[in-house]
Amino acid sequence: MNKEVEHIIDAARAEIGSRFAHQARSPGVAVDCVGLLAVTADKLGVPHGDIKRYPRLATPDMLSEGLADCGLLGPFLADAMKTGDVLVFRWGPLGRLGHVGILVSPSRFIHAYAAAGRVCESDLSDSWLEKVSEVWRFPERRKGS
Repeated sequence: MNKEVEHIIDAARAEIGSRFAHQARSPGVAVDCVGLLAVTADKLGVPHGDIKRYPRLATPDMLSEGLADCGLLGPFLADAMKTGDVLVFRWGPLGRLGHVGILVSPSRFIHAYAAAGRVCESDLSDSWLEKVSEVWRFPERRKGS
């Protein structure tokens, strides 16, 4: 595993146990799934935008457009995912893009999960894997970051 990927995973793992709160961006205290990405990017020194004021279930294309605005690279097809990538999941009864997590191994990911009430590391089980719709990547950090 290269150093860039190790930094992504370490930054995300540092948030494990933080409380889930919709639209929160408080490192070590509370984040939501998109907030986990913003906090991770901050820790990595990666310049980024941030998606704000969004509903619990994204409207069609809202999440993908927001990830592009945040400076993530993608989207890539789900079968191209690599450790350190951002996984975008289809969510809810309409199967809209509505949840994100960070792949930390071929079989595990970190996410701020409302059902758990916190940031957790979960198995990328078949039921999760079948919901992965897109994959995005953090850009490489600039030298000196």
